[in-house]
Amino acid sequence: MTDAAVVARAQDYREQLHVLAAQLQAAQRASDRAKQLECLQLKLDLLTGLYRADEQLGTRRYKLAELQAHIYSLQGHDEAALREIEQAICVRGESYPAAERLLARLEGRTSFPASPDGHHLQGVTGWLGLYVLGLILTIILLLVSFLSTADSFGTFHSIHATMASVYSTIAPLFWYDLLCEVVLIGLGIFTLIALLQRRHSAKNLAIGFMLLLAVFSYIDFGLAGHVTRAFSGLDFGSLISDSATSVGRNIVYALIWIPYFLISRRVKRTLTR
Repeated sequence: MTDAAVVARAQDYREQLHVLAAQLQAAQRASDRAKQLECLQLKLDLLTGLYRADEQLGTRRYKLAELQAHIYSLQGHDEAALREIEQAICVRGESYPAAERLLARLEGRTSFPASPDGHHLQGVTGWLGLYVLGLILTIILLLVSFLSTADSFGTFHSIHATMASVYSTIAPLFWYDLLCEVVLIGLGIFTLIALLQRRHSAKNLAIGFMLLLAVFSYIDFGLAGHVTRAFSGLDFGSLISDSATSVGRNIVYALIWIPYFLISRRVKRTLTR
């Protein structure tokens, strides 16, 4: 598509939305509002089919979701309207006054009241802020664990010559722990930065981090069990119990926070960049 064609299509898009918005305003005062809203819905469905997948329009496509939210609101479908205006904010990449006004009106009519400070559940605060604090603590603990594992591996390496069979069995566990901790520390820092910058990708990064944490600890528990079975006569202290505790803790951590990231309104409205 030529530049002139792109400009013409964008102009046509703006004009059609402007006309539809004006008709929507008029429909609010009409005696046959329900019928007019049905007609406007058909027109919006047509525009959505024409323009929603048009990458050339970029973030300007947020208006489609905004108009849909207004139609749903006038029809009394408040939950659907909330979802659409949140989608508009997501497509635009940031909140904006018209969306905030609609959110305030909708939240006042539903079981999800607006926050008293007027920010409508945005920002890295509340439960999302608590998760960020927990993520910082998790990264610190992973770093401490990495240093401890590296130090223990250095000490353990000294028996390589005298207890080769023991070393060859246990060394993979050390290497696995070190590799996992490096991956998790790196991903955790990357996730933390994305959350603080309110990146849209932060949600998937956080979910991926928690899943990896649970999977890695489960595999570590299996490797620890293999080591203790291979050398049942040796004392490995609390290796198994520590591994089991880690698995349980990380699974509970994932079961609590992954659903939060999937359904949280604050996450949807904050991670928009």
